[in-house]
Amino acid sequence: MIQKGSQVTAKVRVTNPGRTDMNVFIDPRRSERTFYSLLSLNQATGLTLPLSGDTIPPEWIVPTQTDLLLAAAHGSAPITFDWGFGDPDLESRSFGNDAAGAFSAQEVTPGVWFMAPALIGPFNGAASGTVDTGMAAHTRAFDTSITSPPGDPQLADIDPNAAAANPVVVHPGQTVTIPVTIAASARRGSVVTGDLFVDDNQGALGSVNEVTAIPYAYRIG
Repeated sequence: MIQKGSQVTAKVRVTNPGRTDMNVFIDPRRSERTFYSLLSLNQATGLTLPLSGDTIPPEWIVPTQTDLLLAAAHGSAPITFDWGFGDPDLESRSFGNDAAGAFSAQEVTPGVWFMAPALIGPFNGAASGTVDTGMAAHTRAFDTSITSPPGDPQLADIDPNAAAANPVVVHPGQTVTIPVTIAASARRGSVVTGDLFVDDNQGALGSVNEVTAIPYAYRIG
């Protein structure tokens, strides 16, 4: 039991048994799931169609523990889009000036997903338009009442005000200890459950590897 308004700090020890460095952080997730609007890595609204050859299609980073991904686009003219995590692409369903897509799995591949919108013909001469795009993920809820010094890089995928994260570098054969602080902020009598995922940040790849999960549960007194 943790008294409401108080804090408890635990310690997570991480050993790197491999031959390359690990970039470790703690990703606290509640047991329940929720929808988050993902933050785009580049321009996702007000795009001019057709996309020029040097235009990077809109991209988003999908967090781990996601089981459903939704994509949508609204254009100034009839549109479609293909989307996905590399090849093969997924196809959207078009409804006039709107298009949408959904993909579900036990765990959707985390990392960079793209959407490539396009106008639907036939055209009488040159065609142009604009489009707004977006993506949402149904995933394990981030438990922001639990913090640790490395921060959580995945919060930046869903929160524009997320603090900068700085994963801990664990060299081969090295062991580090990461303090984890739980702030009891829920209503009295409630039971909070979830997992502390120990993750290895993949940096430029835009994804993380889940190393292990440490279950947690406490009651607010």
